[in-house]
Amino acid sequence: MKIPLIENLKFKIRNYFLNYPKTALFLTALLIRVAAALIIGPGSGEEDGAYVNLANKVIAGQPYAVEQERGGPLLSWLPPGFCVVLVASFRLFGESLEPLRWMQILLSAVSCIAMLDIGRRLFRSDLLGFFCGWAMAIYPARVFWSTRVGSREIAFLLFVAALWLLARITIKENSAARLKENLGIFFVGLLWAFLSLTRGEFLTGILAIMGYFWINQQKPLLFTSLFLAGMALGFVPWVGRNWKIHHKIVITSTNYGDNFWFSFNPKYRFTGHEVPLTPELKKLVAGKTEIERAGILVQAGLDFIKNNPLRGLYIWTGNLIHFWRPYLSLDAVSISQNLIYMTGWLPLFTLFLLGLRRLPVMREPFWALIVGMIAIKWLGHSFFYVIVSFREAIVPLFILVGANAVRNFQNQWYLNESN
Repeated sequence: MKIPLIENLKFKIRNYFLNYPKTALFLTALLIRVAAALIIGPGSGEEDGAYVNLANKVIAGQPYAVEQERGGPLLSWLPPGFCVVLVASFRLFGESLEPLRWMQILLSAVSCIAMLDIGRRLFRSDLLGFFCGWAMAIYPARVFWSTRVGSREIAFLLFVAALWLLARITIKENSAARLKENLGIFFVGLLWAFLSLTRGEFLTGILAIMGYFWINQQKPLLFTSLFLAGMALGFVPWVGRNWKIHHKIVITSTNYGDNFWFSFNPKYRFTGHEVPLTPELKKLVAGKTEIERAGILVQAGLDFIKNNPLRGLYIWTGNLIHFWRPYLSLDAVSISQNLIYMTGWLPLFTLFLLGLRRLPVMREPFWALIVGMIAIKWLGHSFFYVIVSFREAIVPLFILVGANAVRNFQNQWYLNESN
C-alpha cells in the first residue's frame, strides 16, 4: 500500500535531484560527512600533536622547532603548511581543532563539485562528470578522512583545487568559459608550493605538470614559466628562513633521511612503524645538525642496499606492491575497519584497472598529466615505507580513470544497440 505523504516526498526529492543536480550532490556529500563526523566523533591525524605544539609555539612568538629528547631542536623537521593553517584557525577560533574539522568537512563536500566539473570537462559528458562527483561523495575512505584534522586532508583539498584549476584552464570548451590563463597558471604554481609545504611528497608532481604543459602545446614556455614563478613565490619565505638558519637550501623538510632509513633497514616488514636508530647510527648523528643527520641516514640506507641488494630489491618491490593493497593495516586497526575499507577500495581499484584500457592519452593530453602523477606518486613512495593514506591523497585520479571504464562500457552498449 502506497502512503501519499511518502510518495509525495519521494517525488519532490527526485525532482530536486533532477532540477538542481549540483546542489543535490553537495548537500548529499555534506550530510554524509556530517553524519560520519557525529558517529565517529572528534579525531585528528596521527601527527596532530607535533603540529599543535608547533602552532602554539608560533603564536607565543617562539621558534618553529620540534624538540628532541636528546640533542638540539629540529628547526626544519616538519614542513610548515599545516602549521600555518593551524595558527590561522587558532587565532580566529581559539585553541580547538573542531572549527578546522568542520571547515574540512564543508570543503570536502565542495571538492565533490570540483570533481564533477573536472570529469565533465575531461569526458565532455555531464553523465560521467556526475559519476566522478558522486564517486567522491560516497567513497568511504574519503568520507572518513574528511572528518580527521591533519596535514593529509589539507593537502588533499589543495590537490583537488590545483587539479580543478588546471582542468579549467587547459581543457578547452569555449573562450568565454575559461579562466584568465596567465593568472590561473601562476596561481596553480602558488597552490602547488603550499601543497608541497604541507606534504613534501607532492613536490615531485611538478615534473608531471611541466611535462603536461609541453605535451598539451598550449603556450608551453609561458605556462611553465608562470607556474614556476608561482611556486618560487610560495617557497621563498620558507626556503629563505631555512637558508638563514642552516646556510643550506631546504625546500620542504629534513625528515626525509629518517623516512628513507626506516624503509631500508633489516627490521622493516612493511608495517609503516618507525624503527629506532641502531646504537652505531645514534653515535654517528650525535651532535650533528639535522641536515647532516638526514645525509647520514640516507647514506646508511644506501649502504644497506649496496651490502644487501636482494633484501633492498625485496623491500622496494614490496613497497611497489603494497601501494595498491586493499587493507589498511593487519596490526594497527581492527578486522572490521579493514573490511569496511575494502568495500570502498576494491570496487574503485577494479574500475581503475578496467579504465586503463583505451585511455585516450593521445587525444586528450590531460590524461598524460593524470597518468604521470599516479606514476610519480607510486614510484616516489616505493623508496619509503608505505601506508594507505599516501595513496588516498590521489584518489581523484583513480576515480577519473575509473570513469573511463564506465565510458568504455557505455560506448560498448551503444555499439551493441546500434547493431
